Amino acid sequence: MKRKKVQQLEHGLYKIWWKSGGTSVAAVGSGMSGDRWIAPTNWIDAGITDHCWRDVKKVKLLHSR
Repeated sequence: MKRKKVQQLEHGLYKIWWKSGGTSVAAVGSGMSGDRWIAPTNWIDAGITDHCWRDVKKVKLLHSR
């Protein structure tokens, strides 16, 4: 996903479709800088990151705050 589109996402729980295939349920929030981070619930060790947005094909909001 492009940065502009990512920055428009609400904080919440999303279904994420990956460009490589497969899906995840992930929390999306903001860091101190305002940049959106993503925390997929089915990742074992990656933790919270803002670096994998380029791997996201599309998202669907499941629940917002």
